[in-house]
Amino acid sequence: MKPKKLLFLILSLAVITIVVSGCLKTVNNEPEPGEGDNGGDTTTGEIDTSDWLTYRNEEYGFEMKYPEDLQVVSGENIVKFQSDCSQFENNINKQMQCYYEGNFSVELSDKNLEQFIEEYRDDYFEGEPLTKIVSQEDYDLYGFPAKKLQGATAEGSDGLDYIFVVKDNKSYIISFNQSVEIYMKMISTFRFIN
Repeated sequence: MKPKKLLFLILSLAVITIVVSGCLKTVNNEPEPGEGDNGGDTTTGEIDTSDWLTYRNEEYGFEMKYPEDLQVVSGENIVKFQSDCSQFENNINKQMQCYYEGNFSVELSDKNLEQFIEEYRDDYFEGEPLTKIVSQEDYDLYGFPAKKLQGATAEGSDGLDYIFVVKDNKSYIISFNQSVEIYMKMISTFRFIN
């Protein structure tokens, strides 16, 4: 099993444990198609973004707003917006909740949609995929046709959500937790800049 997939499986199982134990608080705001700044999905709640920072990456060709309490971590072909979970180092449940609710990323890839979906379910246990995409729907990302994907674990619990869009022969994969209202607002501020 690949190390990244094993880590994802371990984190998924920890999240499931948190959900089952009732320690994970989720927000049940389902986005309505066509709402928001970009014609895409956002939640119905109003979030003030006037004090948000703007992340702009000329090399990757996009910009977006994000709350100042998120840390920006850049890697090769990926930008992560993360909560600081170090304050919970002595409480694994709170740390896992922070990790689950506190991560948003934009990844650039050469994969097409079918390759992404296939790779998402690449690891198997007893003939069954450990993770898989369970739904996909059309999505408008500020005028660019995209796909909104929902992942799930083999146990049936929700995984991450994704927006997959192609621009200039590059695939942009935005990963987030749809139940976190802030992330839907961040997506509504996403813009291609070149």
